[in-house]
Amino acid sequence: MERRYALDDGEPEVVTLVRRLDHSTLRMSGAEHDVALHTIGGGRSEVMVDGRVVPVSIVKRADTVYLHAFGRAWEIGVGEESAHSSGGPSSADAVLAPMPGTVVSLHCEPGQVIGAGEVLVVIESMKLQTELAAPRDGIVDRILARIGDTFDRDAPLVTLQGEDKED
Repeated sequence: MERRYALDDGEPEVVTLVRRLDHSTLRMSGAEHDVALHTIGGGRSEVMVDGRVVPVSIVKRADTVYLHAFGRAWEIGVGEESAHSSGGPSSADAVLAPMPGTVVSLHCEPGQVIGAGEVLVVIESMKLQTELAAPRDGIVDRILARIGDTFDRDAPLVTLQGEDKED
């Protein structure tokens, strides 16, 4: 899931959180970190970042999250998911998840020429496997999920090159 966050009234930054069965990966500021959040109770939690466990306090009010961790405090303005913003892939250029689930198998790779209706990804949701097909003829641009990754509804899983790039 990609979202835009503004830290302490700064410029919004794209943050990608990829949830897997045993942990999550956070991509932010060009770096990738393994993360896990464990709720203790009473508004307190622990976050494990790259193997280091740190106590955190998190309070959410409307569209603002107040976070205290690593000896610092942040005020985080929560924005919209990037896939729904003007910069996100359109449904003609991406295979979007129709429901939350887990990637079971991938049937494509970047640069592969594919045809409309060709199965690119198989997902599982509520113990039901679903084949997700290419929305049009094209060339696979990026694969945004790996086998075992979990995702939310409307998450882009595979993107196709724009039609003007397929010469």
